[in-house]
Amino acid sequence: MKKTYLIVLFFLVAFLALQLLAADLQKIARQQAIVRSGPGIFYEKIASLNQDETVNVLAEDAGWLKIALAESAYISSKALTKPAKVDGIFQQMGSQTTDLQASRHGLSAGIKGFAAKFTKSKGSFEKFQAIINSNHLDTMLYKKMQREQAGRYLKKARKAHQLPAISRDQFSPQEIYLGTAFASNIANMGLYEDKELHSFLNVFGNIIASATEFYDQRFYFYVLDSPKVNAYACPGGIIFLTKGILTATHNEAERAFGIAHELAHSIKQHGLQEMEERKDLIKSESVFAEMDREFDMLGIEQDEKIQKVEEELEAELFDFYETVFKGRLEKYEAEADELGILYIMRSGYAPQHARNILQRLAQNNIGSTNEHYTQKQLLDRFHNLRQSHFNSANQTNFNISNWQNIKAGIR
Repeated sequence: MKKTYLIVLFFLVAFLALQLLAADLQKIARQQAIVRSGPGIFYEKIASLNQDETVNVLAEDAGWLKIALAESAYISSKALTKPAKVDGIFQQMGSQTTDLQASRHGLSAGIKGFAAKFTKSKGSFEKFQAIINSNHLDTMLYKKMQREQAGRYLKKARKAHQLPAISRDQFSPQEIYLGTAFASNIANMGLYEDKELHSFLNVFGNIIASATEFYDQRFYFYVLDSPKVNAYACPGGIIFLTKGILTATHNEAERAFGIAHELAHSIKQHGLQEMEERKDLIKSESVFAEMDREFDMLGIEQDEKIQKVEEELEAELFDFYETVFKGRLEKYEAEADELGILYIMRSGYAPQHARNILQRLAQNNIGSTNEHYTQKQLLDRFHNLRQSHFNSANQTNFNISNWQNIKAGIR
């Protein structure tokens, strides 16, 4: 009996040793890793892991790692690599002194004062934040779309069309906060209330986003109740599309390109690059934010000189917003189009649909308040697209959704 027991124990120890040798044990390199029930942001969060915790990696699936934590548990592969050091005003602000409320949200006093001053005059930050918090992805709809995408050979497409190197791979808390401030004002133009359309666009848009460098970041999509052909990409992944641009798209691939173009603006921080040139101004906002609080606590009125400087700063702040709202970023349009085409090719769409929608919108001589949707800009964008893209053998299949039915219901 004792001999049998020892033999069983020997094989058990040997089995466990083999398991340990086969295990791919790695440490979490970032401050936190979200664990999801499947390989993508559409799956529910089931846990979180902290920096230096060890995980057993079982398999890899398009940037997601299956780990031995539950029957089905996944983390982004980015969690195992330290984020690159990025020099920029928003990263610098993260190390500045913050007030208690800002600290709880991981925000600097500079961005806090910057956004607070903007929303005080231009919109309701809290109201739009509540709208964001209620924006949940429809997992069942995603699974339906995912099944219909199976014929696109996405793994093959993504292997054939590699993403460019990028110095950052996630949104900072500062740009998300600032983007929400901007978005709260754009939303004041009037959101189009249609739950089916809203749900569809958020799932579809995030499917396109899964083909980008920010595949594990959540993007938020909203429809503006406007017949004009416009779109707005706010910092931090908040994107607005008008009814006009949705009804102007003839098929799924054209709509995918419109979304992909705005994704590129947000990912590449095109709206924020202009702010980098005025970082001293933005930093000074933190000083005035602190002064406002101290003066209010002491019941002291600010003198005319301080008020004048604050008015000048506020005017500059609104100018930043106008850059996003009116599309005064012509020098970035070519890059957004190039990346947009790459994103849709990685999503299984033929790139010629990008040229089709740009050419048709230009020929229709649309009216727009956004400069990259004027007739001149559309024609420039059309002619600037590299011809080499359009020899792609990508196959396009338009059975992913009942888009035509949804589109017919937009009034």
